[in-house]
Amino acid sequence: MPAASGESLGDQKSAALGLARGPTVGSVSEIVRGVSFVSKARKHVQWILLAAGLCVCGCAGRSTSGSSESARGAYERARVDYVVDGDTLDVWLGGSKVRVRTLQIDAPESSTLRFGHADRCGAPAKAYAERLVHPGERLTLELAGSERQDRYGRLLALVHLGGPEAITWQQLMTRAGWAEVFVYRSNRTWLLGTLQAEQSYAKRHHLGVYRLCSGRFHE
Repeated sequence: MPAASGESLGDQKSAALGLARGPTVGSVSEIVRGVSFVSKARKHVQWILLAAGLCVCGCAGRSTSGSSESARGAYERARVDYVVDGDTLDVWLGGSKVRVRTLQIDAPESSTLRFGHADRCGAPAKAYAERLVHPGERLTLELAGSERQDRYGRLLALVHLGGPEAITWQQLMTRAGWAEVFVYRSNRTWLLGTLQAEQSYAKRHHLGVYRLCSGRFHE
């Protein structure tokens, strides 16, 4: 669904719901300019992970007090490449394609890779996610929480559908009932409480998986 007046879907929904965020932080790329890695794709992932670590230690304008559970993360602008499923997408970061696992949620599998079969609600969950973003659109990755990559090497991030103040992929997927709250190895972020409220809303109104698959996300 195209956005009007140059705004992304996330920017419009964020404004409509009054979901304002704190002060934005500029690109952290200047911090690690000149760092070189062997593989181009691996280079960019490690590049932004290093930047995030340095930002936590002393970026101008970013508070270092408090835990990763309550602190905002470093921001990186990206462009959408492809929606893998309801909790995973490929993006372009500085010329390299990076797979992003969206933090704090879990969605039904739309492929056979994990369980040997697709989940019953995998296809509709992916279809809903594909309505949120389109190839080439700009979004903002927030590197929040205590971990930067999962065991498969995917970048862990909160995905803002527009600028840093825009609503997140996680909020929309959870509120629509196509994703559930998921905390892996105690890796919590400031968004967790909001997502728990969105999940309660979806359950009460029997939305998404709660309607189509009786609340069973993996079957």
